[in-house]
This record gives sequence, structure tokens and C-alpha cells, in this order.
Amino acid sequence: MALYTATVAAFRMLAAPLWGRALDPGGARPVLVSSAFALGLSPLLWIFAAEGRLWPLAIDAAMSGAANAGLSLATFSLPLALSRPSTRSFYVGALAAAGGLAAGIGSAAGGVFVKFLPDAWSLLGQPLVSAHALFLAGATRACAPPVSPCASTAGRRRTSCRSPPGGGRACEAVGVSFDCRPAGMLLQHG
Repeated sequence: MALYTATVAAFRMLAAPLWGRALDPGGARPVLVSSAFALGLSPLLWIFAAEGRLWPLAIDAAMSGAANAGLSLATFSLPLALSRPSTRSFYVGALAAAGGLAAGIGSAAGGVFVKFLPDAWSLLGQPLVSAHALFLAGATRACAPPVSPCASTAGRRRTSCRSPPGGGRACEAVGVSFDCRPAGMLLQHG
């Protein structure tokens, strides 16, 4: 595990300047999407790792390190690009709080969920343990199409939706506005 962690860190350091160069002309969104997609593939490689077969972990360490560098840069620069200087601290703080909360809940839920799975099973003749099911579920969810907040808030109370001049739909629920356009989503606090 120490070698795996060191490899992830090394590839993260090597890839950060490359992602930074890609971030400047293209913006945060393409970097965020591509690095999140690469991290979504990581669990699939863990399924094929076994005692005598560790090469999938080497590939995963390189891919995860490089993708984590892009994800870190993009998630930090996205709120900076979308916010005004007066609200920037709110965006960065909200992002950090949401990320920490999601990581804590996800870890706890995964630990509880794995207790209810069989200890050993197989998939296509490959022997698996219960933790592999979590990796597989994570990869499946990471590669699923995203759900738009506008679509999910449309039926809630205290939600108002309108069609802005540029197209799409803007919804407001409890002081948070979602402006959903074909190009993406802009979250504004107000």
C-alpha cells in the first residue's frame, strides 16, 4: 500500500502542471469531467487485482494520481471562475463543506453496506470479495449520466421556475437558484 500511495502521489505531482495548462484555455468543466470519468474507472481495475496479479493496481495508481490532480485543480478553480469576488469565500467554503460531508457519509455508508454483502462471490468466473461490490457500484454510478438539479426541484414546494431569454430553465428553491442551460449548470447563492 505504501508503494501504491507513493505512485499516486508521484503521478499527481507530474500531472498537475499538465492539467493546469489544459485548464487555462479550456476552463474547469472539461478538466473536471474527464478527470472524474477517469476516477470512475478506477474501481474496475481493483476488481481484477489478486494476490499474484498486481499490475491492475499499478495502472490504477498512475491513472488515479493523474486524475486526482485534474480533479483538485478543477474543483478549486470552478467556484473561483463562477463567483464574484464578494461571494467567492462562500463558494469555496460551500464546496469544501459539501465535499467533506459527502466523503464522510460515503465512507460510513460503504462500511455499513459491505457488512450485508456475502463474504465471497464471483463475477464472470473472477473471485471477488464484498468490497469489490462497492468498487463496482462506484464505477457504475460514476459513469451514469448526471441528474440536473432543475429536473429534481421542479416538483418541490417553494420552487419557482421560469424560462430565461437564453433558453433552458431557471429554478429557485429556498434561496438557491439553478440556471440550467444546455452548456451546463450555474449555481448562485442569493
